[in-house]
Amino acid sequence: MSHLTILLCHSPFHHESVDEAIEIGRAALVRGHKLDLFLMMDGVYSAYNRQSGEPFNVEAVYQRLSDLMAKGGRVVLCRVCAELRGISEDTMPKGVEVGGLFDLSESMAGSDAFLSFAGSG
Repeated sequence: MSHLTILLCHSPFHHESVDEAIEIGRAALVRGHKLDLFLMMDGVYSAYNRQSGEPFNVEAVYQRLSDLMAKGGRVVLCRVCAELRGISEDTMPKGVEVGGLFDLSESMAGSDAFLSFAGSG
């Protein structure tokens, strides 16, 4: 089983990289790979559980993260990035871990592949 680490720094509904990162992660899990998804910078908004896709009949991004975790994926949110943006543990799905750069570097060191969605929009 391979280990994939994905770094996501874009906010939901702003850039297609959020959908791409989640779909790549889902596909990796379906194929039996280990997945670590790190949310940093504006990527932490993906875990904000007060967003709603209702008016447009789309699934909220935090629900898709919950599905990844239910399939065995690990989702880690940068504590500093979240605090600066007003996101706290009570505004994110259960199971999201709070970490930082050290956790990201450890995951990268143990990964077979690393994808970064951190470029400009």
